[in-house]
Amino acid sequence: MRARQQTWEVHGLRLEGLCWGDESLPPLLALHGWLDNAASFEMLAPLLRSHYVVALDLTGHGRSSRRSEDATYQIWDDLPEVMAVLDQLGWQQFDLIGHSRGAIISTILASAIPERINHLVLLDAVMPQAIPEEDFPRQLAKFLQDKPRRLNREARVYPSAQEAIAARSKMGLSPVAAKALARRSLVERPDGFVWASDP
Repeated sequence: MRARQQTWEVHGLRLEGLCWGDESLPPLLALHGWLDNAASFEMLAPLLRSHYVVALDLTGHGRSSRRSEDATYQIWDDLPEVMAVLDQLGWQQFDLIGHSRGAIISTILASAIPERINHLVLLDAVMPQAIPEEDFPRQLAKFLQDKPRRLNREARVYPSAQEAIAARSKMGLSPVAAKALARRSLVERPDGFVWASDP
């Protein structure tokens, strides 16, 4: 089963995704992890023949738009965008799969709209630890100090696509999975190859 590309315009951003199956089947939304993209589900989605699967490239990932330089990539920022895509799809009831960061987003979404979600599947779900109230000022100060550094960070340039894929494979991905992500996220520039994820 081949994936089809789909695009949504959401809050001034372009979100892209991959779709598998017949739209008349029960809908399933798939949300990927940090620095991944919709291709994370390339091997799983064709096996879910009983569903119409839509996997999003979350903002700043894959082929979706990046946010403005002053914006953040907090989990809360993704929720309205995911909801807008669900509304454009017209899905009142659906199943939800989330991987890693996508699992956190899925958990929050399921708690906010439980009446719309039939089944929730979490893959590699690690929830962030809550910090004690007295540590909040220190955490906020660290965020404010780190923000300029993050804004000025340049993407790492790889001499070849193969080297970029090999580096991604060292992060616990199989070469097959790294190649799938590269098809949606690796960008060739005059000086080499970079991952399209917003640094």
